[in-house]
Amino acid sequence: EIQRQFDHMIRAVIKEGIEDGTIRPFRPETITAMLFGIFNIIPRWYQEDGPIELDDISNQIFDVLSYGVSCDSRVMDIETNGQVRNPLITIARPDGLDGVKNQYDRIIREAAIKFADQDFDATSLSQIAKAVGISKPTLYHYIKSKDELLYLCLQQSFQNIDEAIIILQDKNIPAFKRLQIFHDLLLHAQNNIYGRCVNLISPQALERSSSGSIREFQLRLDGALRAIYADGIEAGDFREMPSIILTTIVFGASNWVPRWFKANQKGGLQYVIDTFYDVLVHGFATSKGRPHN
Repeated sequence: EIQRQFDHMIRAVIKEGIEDGTIRPFRPETITAMLFGIFNIIPRWYQEDGPIELDDISNQIFDVLSYGVSCDSRVMDIETNGQVRNPLITIARPDGLDGVKNQYDRIIREAAIKFADQDFDATSLSQIAKAVGISKPTLYHYIKSKDELLYLCLQQSFQNIDEAIIILQDKNIPAFKRLQIFHDLLLHAQNNIYGRCVNLISPQALERSSSGSIREFQLRLDGALRAIYADGIEAGDFREMPSIILTTIVFGASNWVPRWFKANQKGGLQYVIDTFYDVLVHGFATSKGRPHN
C-alpha cells in the first residue's frame, strides 16, 4: 500500500511537470518504474562508512535524472519512437523454442521458467526433472546442482557476450554508441525467459547461490560499462562523477524491468529501452558530448 502511494505521488509530480512544460512527455509510469529500480538497488552496495555519503549519492542521481527528463532546450535533440534500432551486433532472442535442440537445452529452459515463477529456493531439482519429463537421477547426468542451472540461465540470457565485449571495447566507436549497444543488449538479455529468472529470484537467494562463474559474469558487464564511461569522460562527452552512480542508474533501472514490464504494453520493450536510454544519455552528457540526430 505504501509503495502504491509513493508510486501515485511520483506519477502525479511527473504529470504536473509535463503539463507545465518542465518535463518532456514521457509516460509517467515508465519514469516512476525507472526511479524505483534505481533506488532499490542502492541498499545492496551502500555502506555507511563507504567513500560516498548517502546525501551525495542521492544528489548526484537526482542531478542526472532531473537533467535527463528536463524540457530544457539543451536536451530536445533526441526523439524516441519505440522503433527497433539496427544495432552493430545481433541481439540474441532466446525466448523461442527454436534454440531448444536437445534435452540439455530443455532442462535449462524449464529451470528458468520455474525459478521465475516460484523463486529459486522454492524450486527443487525434482520439479525441474518432472517438467522436462525425466527422473531426478537422469537430471544429474546433465547438471551438477541447482546453482549450476542458475549460472547456465544467466549465460543463456546473454548468448553473445563475448562478441559484445569485443565491440564494447572498440575505441573507434564513440562512447555514446557503445553505451547504447550495451544498454540495448542488457535490457533484452534481462527480459528474455532466461534473464528474467535471474532478476526475479530474491536477492538473498541470488547472493547465496552465486558461484564464482556468476560473479565473474556480472563483473564483466560491470567492467565493460565502467570502461565505456571512462572513455566518454576522457573524450569530454560524459560529465565526470563516481562510476558507481552510472552503474547504479543503469543496472538498478534495468534490473527492475522484469518485475513490472508486460509484453503487451504499448511500444513493447523497445519503448522502455528508448526511454531509459534517452534519460541516461541526456543526464550524463556534457554539452559537447550530447548526441544529435
